[in-house]
Amino acid sequence: MRSRMIAIAVGFAVALLQPQLLPVTFSTAIVTVIAPLLILAPRIRSSHLIFFLVSFLYVNLWGVVELDQRLPESLKRTDWKLRGVITEIPRHQQDVVRFSVDVEDIEGLQGLGSDDYLKVQRVSLAWYQPDLTLSLGDQVELTARLKPPHGLVNPAGFDYERWLLARGVDATGYVRGQLVVVSDADSWVSRARIWINDSIQTQFETQQSIALFQALTTGTKSILKSHDWDLLKHSGVVHLAVISGLHIGFMAFCGWWIGRLAGVVFYSVSYQHQFPYMGALALAAFYLLISGMGIPAQRAFIMLLVLLITGSRMFYLDHWTRWWIAFVVVLFFNPISFFEVGFWLSFSAVALLIWISQFYRGWRMALNLQFMLMIGMLPIYLFYFSGVSVIAPFFNLIAIPFFSVLVPLLFLHLGLSAVGMELLMPVLNCMSDVFWWTVQWNQKIETGYWQLDTPNVFVLILAVLVAVCLLLLRLTLPLSVILILLVPAVVGSSYTDKGRSEFRAWVYDVGQGLSVRVQIGEYHLLYDTGPSYRSGGTAFERAVLPDFQKANIDSIDHLVLSHSDNDHAGGATAVFESTKVGRVITSYPYMNAEVCAADHTWQVDGVKFTFLAGMEGSNDNDRSCVLMIESQNCRLLLPGDIGAQKEHEIIPKVTPGVDWLVASHHGSKTSSSSLFINSINPSNVIFSAGYANAFGHPHPDVVKRFLDSGVKTYETAKDGAIMLIADAHEGCKTITMREDEKRFWRSF
Repeated sequence: MRSRMIAIAVGFAVALLQPQLLPVTFSTAIVTVIAPLLILAPRIRSSHLIFFLVSFLYVNLWGVVELDQRLPESLKRTDWKLRGVITEIPRHQQDVVRFSVDVEDIEGLQGLGSDDYLKVQRVSLAWYQPDLTLSLGDQVELTARLKPPHGLVNPAGFDYERWLLARGVDATGYVRGQLVVVSDADSWVSRARIWINDSIQTQFETQQSIALFQALTTGTKSILKSHDWDLLKHSGVVHLAVISGLHIGFMAFCGWWIGRLAGVVFYSVSYQHQFPYMGALALAAFYLLISGMGIPAQRAFIMLLVLLITGSRMFYLDHWTRWWIAFVVVLFFNPISFFEVGFWLSFSAVALLIWISQFYRGWRMALNLQFMLMIGMLPIYLFYFSGVSVIAPFFNLIAIPFFSVLVPLLFLHLGLSAVGMELLMPVLNCMSDVFWWTVQWNQKIETGYWQLDTPNVFVLILAVLVAVCLLLLRLTLPLSVILILLVPAVVGSSYTDKGRSEFRAWVYDVGQGLSVRVQIGEYHLLYDTGPSYRSGGTAFERAVLPDFQKANIDSIDHLVLSHSDNDHAGGATAVFESTKVGRVITSYPYMNAEVCAADHTWQVDGVKFTFLAGMEGSNDNDRSCVLMIESQNCRLLLPGDIGAQKEHEIIPKVTPGVDWLVASHHGSKTSSSSLFINSINPSNVIFSAGYANAFGHPHPDVVKRFLDSGVKTYETAKDGAIMLIADAHEGCKTITMREDEKRFWRSF
C-alpha cells in the first residue's frame, strides 16, 4: 500500500508543478486510452503507473475546474449585484472592513447579464468607510466592482494568487453603494464563534491577551500586530499561535481521556473500547469547526482522522504507511496545499517524530526531541525562511506543555463563563502575561534568531547532509563537534554569488506606484518606495522588504525619492523603520535630505549615476528626480513622473540607445511623447502600474507609440517584478518573474 500512496503523491506533485494545465481534451484522450486497458487487463489496475496517472489527471481536472470558476479577465472592473453569506469573521483595518462572501445569486450590471457567470462561487471584498457592523454568517445584498484574482509577484514575496486559489476565491473587489444585511447568522457554529470572540473581547483587557486567545479559539489572527508576529518568530513559536496540528492534538488528547472515562462508566456497552476514538474525533471536530476550518487545521484534522480510523478499525498499519495515507488524503482535498509552507513543516515534523521514536522512549525522547527537530528541520527553515531560531528548541520544551494546558483551560473558562462563572480568568490573564513577557525577553537575545542570505543549492544540500548525518548518529557526537559540523551550512548560506554583472536592478511589482532597487556588489540604491495604503501598511513592506530580508540586506547606501506623491514616496517611513539608510536624495523638502540637482553625478565600481533633472518644474511631477544609470554596456533611465514638456528638456542630455526606460508617470497619456521615444530610442520600456487600476495606466495610445517605434514593452501588472542585468559579457538581459517562475494559477 505504501508504494501506491507514493505513486499517487508523485502524480499529485507532477501535476501541480506544471507551468500550465493540460486541456481537458488531452486528459480525456488519456482516459480513453487507459480505460479499455483497465477492463481488458485487470492486473494493470494495481500498476503504480495507473495510480500515478489517475492522481495526475485528478489534480489537472481540479485545477481546470477551479480556474474556470474565476471571473473572466475580460470582465475586470465590472459592477455586479450579488447576494450571499459572509463566510469568515470580518477583518477591520482602520476605515475598511474585509470579508469573503459565498455567492448565492449574482447579476451583472451595465447589461452584463448573469447566466454565463454563475460559476463564481466566492468573492473577497473590501468595504471602505462602512456604515454597518458585519458579522460571520450574515446574509448580505450588495453591489461590488469585481476583478479576477490577482496579486503582486516579487522575489521572496507572498503568492497572493495561490493563497486565493487555496481558499476558493474566484474574484476580488470592493463594495460600491449600499450594503444590506438580509438576515443574521443562522448556524450554531457562526453564532458560537461570534459569542466566543465577543466574550474574549469584553472579559480580557490587554490587546495581546485578546489577540492570543482569539487566535487560539476562533482562529482570528487580525488583532495580532506585526510586532507580535516578530516576537513569536524570534522565539520560534509562531506555530503555537496558529491553530494547527499541536492544537488539534491537544483537544484530541482531552477527548481521548474523556472517552476512556466514559468507557469505564459505561463498561457494559459492547463498543465501549471505541469510546476513546470517538471522544478524540468529536472534540477535534468541534475545535476544527469553532476555529473556522483554516487550512492548517483542516490538514491536522485529516492527519488525525487517518490515525484514528486505522487505529479504531484495527488495520495494524505501520506509522510510515499512515503518514503516506495522510499525505495523499490532505492533497486530495486541497491539492494546492503542496505549496504551503505549513504543509511541509507539518509533515516533516511528523516524519521526524516517527523516525526519532524508533530510538528513544519516555523522558529521553522528550529531552532530545526539540534539539533533533531543529537539526532535522534546518534545511526547510533555510529554504523557506533563510533563517532559524536557535532558542526555539529550549523555549518549546516549556511552551508546548504550557499551551497544552492553556488551550483546554481557555475552552473550560468559556464554558464556565457562559453560566456566569469566571473563576479561571485570573489564571488565564497570568498565563498570557507570562507568555508575552517571555517572548519579549527572548527578543533581547540578539543571537537568538539567525537571519541568513538566501542559500544556494550547495548550501541546501550541505544542510541536508549535515542533518541526516547528525540524526543517523543519534546525537552520540559531542556538542562541540555538532556545532563545528553546522558551521559550513550557516557560513555558506551567507555567501551569495554576485556574478559578473556590472549592475542589477529590480523593478518591483508594487501595484500603482514605483520602486526600483539597483545593486552593484554590496552597494544598494533604492529609487522610490511604492505607495502606502489607507487601510494600513505599505507596498514596500509587502513587495520589497521580503526581498531585502531574504537577501539579508539591512542597509541601503542611497534612497532617492523622486517626488512627494504617495505612489512613489508613501513607503519612506517603512524604509527607515526596517532598514539603515545612508544618504537620502529628494526633489522636495524632507528631513535632512539632499536635493537631486541636475547634472549631479557619482560613480560606484565603474557604474555612473547622473541626475538629468530635478527640483525645477511647474508641478510636483515635473520636479521629479530623473536618474540615469550607466555602465560600460547598459543604460537605465528612471524619469519619475515627468510630463512631455520636461521630457523634451532632457532629450539633449540623453545619448540615443537607452537599454531600459521606466515609463514616466506609469504610462500616462501626458508623458512618453513620440518625440521623446524617437529621440532616446529605448530598447525596452517598463510600465510600473497596478493591475486594473482606476487611471487606465498604461494608456493604450502610449503603449502603441512604443510598439510602433519597435520598443519591447513590459508591465509589472502582467510580468511581475522585472530584473535588469547589465552583464559585462552577455549584455543587457531582462527577466520577468511571471515568466521565470511560471505557475498555472497565475494570470497572464
